[in-house]
Amino acid sequence: MKIQEAFLKVFVLLVVFATPLFSQSVTSSGIGGVVRSSSGDLANNVSVQALHVPSGSRFTTTTNSEGRYNIGGMRVGGPYRITFTAPNGDQSVVDNISLSLQQQRILNTRVRPSGDIFELDAFEVTANEFSSTFNENKQGSSTIINAESISRIPTVSRSINDIVRLDPRMASYDEDSGTLSAGGKNTRYNSLLIDGVPTNDSFGLSDSGLPALKQPFSLEGIAEVSVQLSPYSVENAGFTGAAISAVTKSGTNTFKGSVFGFYRNESMVGELEDLYWVNRNKTLPEGTEEETIVPIDNFEEYTAGFTVGGPIIKDKLFFFALYETVEETVTQDPGTWFPTQEQLDRISFMIDEVYQFDPGVLTEPDSLTRVDDKYLLKLDWNISDKHRLTTRYQLTEGEDPNYPDSGFNSVAFTSHNYIQNFELKDYAVELFSNWSSTFQTEILASFKEYNQFRALVTDPLPEIQISSVDGIDGDPGSVWIGAEGNSQANNLNVETTTVRSKISWLIGDHSIKAGIQYENFANVNEFIPNRFGRWFFRNGVQSFENADNPGNVENYSLTLPAPGQSGIAEWEMSIVSAFIEDNWKATEDLTLNFGLRIDFPVLDDVPTLARSSSEGTFEEVFGYTNQNTLDGNYVIQPRVGFNYAFDEDRTVQLRGGAGLFFGTAPHVWISSIYVNNGNSQESYYASVQQTPAFSADPNNPPIPDAVNARVNVDLVDEDFEMPSEWKSNLALDVQIMDNMVFTLDAAVSWTNKDIHYVHENLKRASNFLNPDGFIADGRTEYDNAQARSREAGYRDVIRLTNTEKGYSRQVTTRLEGRAFENLSYNLGYTYTRAKNVNDGLASTAYSNWTNNVGFNPNDEILGRSRYETTHRMVASATYSHKWSEKHMTIFSMFYDGRTGRPFSFVMGDGGPTDINNDGNTSNDLFYVPTGVDDPLIVWGGNNSEENLALAAEWMAGIEKIDGLGKYKGEVVPRNSGTSPWIHQFDIGITHQITLFNDHKLELIFAIENFGNLLNDQWGLERRINGSGGNLPIITVNNTTRLVDGERRPVYAYYPNLDNLSEKEWYQTRTFSSRWAMQLGVRYSF
Repeated sequence: MKIQEAFLKVFVLLVVFATPLFSQSVTSSGIGGVVRSSSGDLANNVSVQALHVPSGSRFTTTTNSEGRYNIGGMRVGGPYRITFTAPNGDQSVVDNISLSLQQQRILNTRVRPSGDIFELDAFEVTANEFSSTFNENKQGSSTIINAESISRIPTVSRSINDIVRLDPRMASYDEDSGTLSAGGKNTRYNSLLIDGVPTNDSFGLSDSGLPALKQPFSLEGIAEVSVQLSPYSVENAGFTGAAISAVTKSGTNTFKGSVFGFYRNESMVGELEDLYWVNRNKTLPEGTEEETIVPIDNFEEYTAGFTVGGPIIKDKLFFFALYETVEETVTQDPGTWFPTQEQLDRISFMIDEVYQFDPGVLTEPDSLTRVDDKYLLKLDWNISDKHRLTTRYQLTEGEDPNYPDSGFNSVAFTSHNYIQNFELKDYAVELFSNWSSTFQTEILASFKEYNQFRALVTDPLPEIQISSVDGIDGDPGSVWIGAEGNSQANNLNVETTTVRSKISWLIGDHSIKAGIQYENFANVNEFIPNRFGRWFFRNGVQSFENADNPGNVENYSLTLPAPGQSGIAEWEMSIVSAFIEDNWKATEDLTLNFGLRIDFPVLDDVPTLARSSSEGTFEEVFGYTNQNTLDGNYVIQPRVGFNYAFDEDRTVQLRGGAGLFFGTAPHVWISSIYVNNGNSQESYYASVQQTPAFSADPNNPPIPDAVNARVNVDLVDEDFEMPSEWKSNLALDVQIMDNMVFTLDAAVSWTNKDIHYVHENLKRASNFLNPDGFIADGRTEYDNAQARSREAGYRDVIRLTNTEKGYSRQVTTRLEGRAFENLSYNLGYTYTRAKNVNDGLASTAYSNWTNNVGFNPNDEILGRSRYETTHRMVASATYSHKWSEKHMTIFSMFYDGRTGRPFSFVMGDGGPTDINNDGNTSNDLFYVPTGVDDPLIVWGGNNSEENLALAAEWMAGIEKIDGLGKYKGEVVPRNSGTSPWIHQFDIGITHQITLFNDHKLELIFAIENFGNLLNDQWGLERRINGSGGNLPIITVNNTTRLVDGERRPVYAYYPNLDNLSEKEWYQTRTFSSRWAMQLGVRYSF
C-alpha cells in the first residue's frame, strides 16, 4: 500500500511543480538533427533509416514539420549508414557514423536529387572522434571512453578504475583497493551502472565499492564507458559523486570471438625500500642495512577466458557470451613465533582428553588461493524496425581464504580460518520501441542478488585465545583456536529489483522525455559477533588447564539474538521516482534543457523499540525515538542545462548548467538502526571471577548471570534524507585546427544534505579543578571512563542527522587530439578544493562518529575532505606503427601525477592519547602554541630552563612545517596536512599479428609504475604512519596552573624533535608503490 501511495504522491508533485518543459538512455545511443531540402528549406516527412552495418539492425523514423527527427534506443558504436529519403525521391546517405553511450549524435543534412553519398574519409573520421564533445546535448562534465581506448589503456589490474582514471576529475583515493573519488567526495557516493543495472556495492561493505572479490565484470566484455559528474538530464540519479556507466558488447551478423590469457608472478613485481622488518617487529638479519630492499611475498596470478558472439538468426537475433577466471596464489608470511613442544602438548591434551573437541590442525599457512569467476550471456533481438529487445544474464563468484592471527607473535589452528565468499548474479531485459516518428518508449526491468558470507573451514567452535604461551624463540605469544569472533555469524544478502519506463515525444523544436522508476533494495545483514562465544586466557597454558575455575578466564564475551528476535538486520527500502524533461532547440545555436525529478523513499520496516532504562523509555530519556526511518522524505530535483555554439561548424561551444542530485548513502549506515537497539541482540561480558565454566559447545554457549547493563542504540532523525548535492558547471570547448580540442571546465557543487553524527550520551566532566568542564584551549572535557555513559542503561547512543554544510570546487583543463594519423594524446589537469563535515570513512555509526577528528566530537564543523586530491595531472598517448600488412605494434602510455592524501595533526606521540577524555584516542586536533611563553602550555610539565630551551627549538621546527605556523594560538583544522606528491606512469605494448582473414594474435605487455622500475625511489606513494591516517605530533597531558590566584586548566607539552622530521611521518604503501608487470596473449577471430 505504501508503494501505491508513493506513486500517487510522486504523480501529484509532478503535476504541481512541472511546467510544459530528450536525452539518451543510460544503456543506448541515438541520432537526431534537422533535414533541409536542396534549396535549404526545412524538409518534413523525410524518411530516415539508420542501418547498423555489423548486425543489419535498422532504425527508422520521419522528420516532423520542423524538419527535425530523432531516433533513440540505438546500439552503441557502429559503423552506421544513415539514409535520408524525401517524398520526391531526393536522397542523402552518410556512412561510417559511430555513436557514443548516452549521447545523441547530431547529424544535420540536405537531401539532394543526385542522391550523393557522403562517406567520411580519414580526415572526417578524426573529426568524428570529437562528436561526443561538440554536441548540442552535451552540457555537464563528462567523458566517453570507447572500446578502442579501453583496449589500449595499459593496465595490470584490468579494472574499470584504470579506465575511468582517464578523466582528471576522477582521482585515486586508494590505489590498492581501486577506489576513486569524484570532486573530493566519498568514494561510496559514486554509482556504477552496467547495461542500466545498478552494479556498485549498495550496502557499502566492500573496500573497492564493487560487489565482488575483484570486479563484477570483465573488461573483455565492455563496449564503452561513460563518466558523468553533472549530467543535467533528470534521468540520472543515485549519486552525488560521479555516475559511471558501461554497456556490454553485443553479437553481430559475423561470428566473432577471442581466447585470452594474462600472467604475472613475484618476479614481475618490484622490490621496495620499505620498513618490511620493522613493520613486523622483526629483528634485522645480520649484515642487513637499516633500510632493507625486500621483494613482495611470493605470488602467482593468471587470468584466462574467452568471448564469442554472432547471429542466431541473421539480422534478427544475436548472442554474446563471455567467461573469465582469475586465480591468485599468495605465499603467506610464515612468521617467526611458534609454541614450544611442551606447551603445545599441554594444550593438545586439554583439547583431546578434557574438553574433547576438534580444533583442526596447528600449521603455519604456506599459501592461499583467491579465485574470481565471471560469466556473461547477452541476447539482442531486432523484433522489427520499430522494436528492439536486449536481455542479459551475469554471474560473478569469488573466494578469498583468510588466515587471521597467524602473524609474527601468534599462530592459529585451522578452525580459526574462514573463506570470504562473494556471489553476484543479475538479470536484465530492456525493450526499445519507436512507435512513430515522434513517439518512443523504453522499458527496463532487472533483478540483482548479491551474497557476501564467511564460511568456516571446520565445524564451528567458540574463539579461544591463549596468550603468554612460551615460544621456541624464548618470547611469549598467543595460540588461537576456534572461529574468529567476527566470522561466527557474518552473512549479507542484498536483492535489488529495478523497473524503469520512459517515453520520448518530439514536438516541433521540443523533445519531451518523461519516466517513472521503481527500485527496491531487500537487505538481510546477519552480523552477530561472538555468536559462539569468545574466551580469553591471559596467563598462559596453565589458565587454560584450569578453565573450570573462576578467575582463570580473563574475560568471556557472547552475543545472542534477544528472546523472540533473530538478531538480524532485515529491512527493505524502495525508491519511487518520476521525472519529466524538455530538451528545447531554442535556436540553431542554442539548446536548452529543463527537467524535474522526484525521488521518494519508502520503508515499511520499523526498527525494534529500544530497550528502556530505569529512568524511563528511550524516548523519555533522550527526547528522540529510535523508530524513525527515511520513509516519505522525498527530494525534488530541478535541473537546467544549456549548450551554445558560436559558429555554424560548432568548433567553439559554451555549455553548462545547474541542478540538484539525489544520491544514496551506503545502506550499512541505515542498517544499524534495525539491530543496535538493545532489544534485537543481547551482549554478555564477564571477567575473572564472573566468568562461567569453560565450554567449547557452539550451540549451547554458557550464558553469564546478567546481560550487559548498558546497550548501544543507533537512530536517525525523523527528517533524515539521503545525501543530495547542488551541482553546477560552465565549460568552453574549442577545436584547434582540425585535430585538437581544448576544454576549460569550472564546476562548483554545494551540499544540500549530507551526513552528521551526534553522540547523545556524552557526560561532561565536572570536578573541583575544572568545574566548568573545559580544558585549556576551550574544548569540552568529558568524564573519562563514564564519558559515553551519561544516562543509566545506555552507552553509545549515536544519532544520524543531516548537515547542509559542504562544498566542492573544481577547475579542469584538457587538451586532446591527434598529432598524426597514428598518434593520439590526451592531457588534463584538475584543481580540487572540497570540504565536508564528516568523511564517512567507516561502516558503523560509532566508527563514523569517532573517526571524525575535531575540536569537540559533536561539533558540526566544516573541514577539508579526506578524499580531496588538490592537484591532479594526467597524460595519455597511443602510437601505432604498421611494420607490414600482417604486423602492427601499438605503444601506449599513461601518466598520473597527484597530491597525496590529506591528514590531520592530532594530539599524541606514537601512542593513544585522549586529551578531552571522551573515550576516543587519536582524534583530538593539535593546538599550536603561540610561542614558548604561551600561557596555555607548561613545557615538560614544569617549564624548567632545559624544557624551555627544547620548546624553543621545537617551536622553530613547527614554523618550518608547511602550513602549521599560521595556526599559532589556534587548533589546526581537520585534514590540513597533505601527503607527498605521487608521480606514476604506466606503459603498454601490444603487437598484433594478422594470421589470415580476420584472425589475429595479440601479444600484450604492460607495466604499471614504470618509473619505479627505473629507480626504486620513484613512483612511491607515502601515507601517514599513524592511527586512522592522522599524525600524532606532541605528547600532552591535562594539568592546571595558578593564574591570577586561580587554578586554570593548561596543557603539559612534552616536545620531541623527532616528531618534526617528515621522513618519520610516512610509510610507503606496500603494493601501489611497486612496479608491476603483466604478460598477455589474445587470439581473436
